[in-house]
Parts: sequence; structure tokens; C-alpha cells
Amino acid sequence: MDLVIGKHCSVVECNVRDLLPIECSCQKFFCRNHISLEKHRCPGKPGVSPEGQTTTWSKRASCGMADCNKLTLASAFDGSGSSLSNLNDGICLECKGAFCATHRHPSSHACISANNLPPVSKSADAKAILAKNFPTISKPTGTRAPITSGKLPTDPVKLARFRAVELMKMRHKAVPGDGRDKTTSVPIEERLHVTAVADRANPSRTQVLWFRKVSIILSWL
Repeated sequence: MDLVIGKHCSVVECNVRDLLPIECSCQKFFCRNHISLEKHRCPGKPGVSPEGQTTTWSKRASCGMADCNKLTLASAFDGSGSSLSNLNDGICLECKGAFCATHRHPSSHACISANNLPPVSKSADAKAILAKNFPTISKPTGTRAPITSGKLPTDPVKLARFRAVELMKMRHKAVPGDGRDKTTSVPIEERLHVTAVADRANPSRTQVLWFRKVSIILSWL
């Protein structure tokens, strides 16, 4: 018995066998290039269901990647139980974001699980002490442009993911601000990460440092 994998696209002109076919609410399967209502001339146009009953249809949302304008894997549906049961929305099981066929895999959208994000310190005292003792950095080891130099995503989900990625980059670039920590291993959850400006005349010259969240305050008081 032969193993049947995937399905042929229902568009006659296409008929390609797709290993990850998507079922539309018109009960037909399509490849990723013809899943949109307009591409396969779906009979379920807004306001009319495949059975001819008046209903309200919902269009798919855009991919969760900041620079991607493709639609998510979720097929348009009419809200009925049958369509919802077969809905393939492309939701990532790690970060819970919705993505297109290209970015559905965690490795393709820089997936960061909410459970793995490092805690963000909100200690105003620690920041004040840091500003007092490290007003400038005389010899920065690297430069980078501020993350606000580009256009930030307006979508809340994309913006949150963008900031999470920037936080991860900041953590990897950080160097110990206290020389005593260069030879020690400090867990990531016990570190306070900051970006210090090396030259106020040139804000793009920055240095990413990390300090112990607790000992930094106790040692300077």
C-alpha cells in the first residue's frame, strides 16, 4: 500500500501536490499560493457561505514577522464549527505568534518563548547608581546603532517580538561592568543589562554592560 503524502491543489491550472495543503472553508485543499479567496475564486465570498446562507467571513491576518507582508496560514472561515475544526492558523507553539508558511517554523522567525525571556529589571536605584559611577565609557569595545534608528513595528505583537529579539542581542553583546565578574559565572537572571553612551556628541557609540542586580547596590552603598 502506497503512502499518500499531501494533496493536490484544487486549482485546475495548478494541481501541484503540496506536502502542507491548507483547507479552505469551501471544503477544498489548496497550496500556499492559492489559499486566498481571490486566488482560487472561492464561492464563499464575504456575506455568502458555500451553502448559500448569509454569514460574516473573516480574512486572515498578516504574518507576525516584522518585515513580512504575507498572510498567516489561517484560512478564511465563516465561524461555523466545521470550519473552525479544520482551521490551520499557523500559530507557533513556543511564542504563540501567527505566521505565514515561510516563517511558521520557530527557527525561521527568531522564536523566543515567553518562558525563556530573561526578567527585566525595574530597579530605579540600580540605574541611578550606575549613572553616578559610570557617566561615560572612555574606551568602548564596540559600536552599534540605537534600536530606535529604524522604523519600529506598529503592530503590538510584532513590536513585542522585535523588542524581545533586541533584548537577546543586547544580552549576547554585554560585557561585565565590574572587573571582579570577569572570571566568575553569574546566572543571566541575576544580571542587570544596560547600554552606556560612550560619547554624548555621538550617541551611536555605545557599550553594553551587565552588573549583578544585588551586589552592585550593596557594594556601593
